[in-house]
Amino acid sequence: MDGMGGEILPGAVFARWQHLEYNGGEGAIWPNLSLTGVWVVNLLYKKLFPERLNQYPGRSRLPVTVFVLIALVSTLRSCIHLFAPDGGAGSIAGLDLTVPGAEGIVFAFGLWGSSQLIAALIQLLAAFRYRGLIPLMYLLLIVEVLLRELVGAMKPVSFAHTPPGAVGNWVILPLAVVMLVLSLWEGKKSAQQNGSSIT
Repeated sequence: MDGMGGEILPGAVFARWQHLEYNGGEGAIWPNLSLTGVWVVNLLYKKLFPERLNQYPGRSRLPVTVFVLIALVSTLRSCIHLFAPDGGAGSIAGLDLTVPGAEGIVFAFGLWGSSQLIAALIQLLAAFRYRGLIPLMYLLLIVEVLLRELVGAMKPVSFAHTPPGAVGNWVILPLAVVMLVLSLWEGKKSAQQNGSSIT
């Protein structure tokens, strides 16, 4: 923090990177990092962690609409896992609940639903109040889906049928990537204005 803007990447740090780029001193942290790269990192940082949480950074409103739908679906999904008698483990996911220890599976799905509900409430806050966080929410959603796929590969489980979540992952992942890009895109004029303000 530089005591002025209170940002992690203040003008002083950016100026220092400019100096290292132009002079190529031995103390350069990233001597090969171009000014364009620094500008992009700084711009992305400001968009993912905005100072004004209620100011949506993108030009297109489509990511906002899509995220509202995602937040509502997440809320419904979490309530099913939390309040359904089997937590959705057998009736939806298709797990065999006749095996010994099935109560533990239902319990785990209930706990999963409680954590999902908290995440869904945060998504709803971002969707309806703090829309400046929508790009960050999309990024976290992408990370979540990738981690789900990783866990599924590391700890495979047999299901009676393909769970809806497995199908949903392949829909949500590319959708979230596209919406993340759109939510970060300001248009040519706004991007130029941001570039002049950074430098």
